[in-house]
Amino acid sequence: MDPSFFLLQLSGGSSVGFRLDRPEPYVVGRSIACDFVIDHPSVSRRHAEVRSTPTGLEVRDLDSRNGTFIDSERITVGRLTHGQQVRFGHVCFLVLRPAEDEDATQSGTDDAHGLHTLRAPLTEAQARVFDRLVRGLTEKEVAAELELSPNTVHCHVVGIYRVLGVSSRAEFFTRILAQSK
Repeated sequence: MDPSFFLLQLSGGSSVGFRLDRPEPYVVGRSIACDFVIDHPSVSRRHAEVRSTPTGLEVRDLDSRNGTFIDSERITVGRLTHGQQVRFGHVCFLVLRPAEDEDATQSGTDDAHGLHTLRAPLTEAQARVFDRLVRGLTEKEVAAELELSPNTVHCHVVGIYRVLGVSSRAEFFTRILAQSK
């Protein structure tokens, strides 16, 4: 399977995420022509390029005004791995590498990542949604993959959040990251 990473926005006024699952570079910036649009005044129109590689993410600043940072260090070109932070201008993202595939999650490797304890109190239907959320899928993508209505998936997500004691996607991934260490 191709390497897949997820950038979860931690600051900048919203809680969104981007999935990176192709080898070609993604352009990050304010322009609607970018692959990932970050609507924030500190982000340049074409701010940076991010490319997924088998060992992590490669980030290249595109001469942005407010810079690109990895764990608070300004970079021109840098490498990111699971758990690190990248900042475009003043907007910070957490890098996550979701579970490689559903079979690995269901076969018990989630114990190795500490996710079993988070999955245990969930219903079977919630656990199927949980597995896909951990992989970085959006609710809409989960609905399509499981052939469920988006409303049903949203209800499961609300239930998962309640069980885990979180109230947002950002808190969910922060909890997942803390559990996987």
